[in-house]
Amino acid sequence: MAISGEEDGTLVTTTGIHLARRIGEALNNAYQGELDFAYGDGEKSIRLTWLRD
Repeated sequence: MAISGEEDGTLVTTTGIHLARRIGEALNNAYQGELDFAYGDGEKSIRLTWLRD
């Protein structure tokens, strides 16, 4: 698990897809915005994008 600052946002890597999805949902519920996610490689990985204006 790691958190790193990127030029256009923050990258958070986790040890599992369920933790990643819960973090994304918690951000979205607390701060509103737009949450998108896509599963990859037979649902063994997930990519979430959360944006807020």
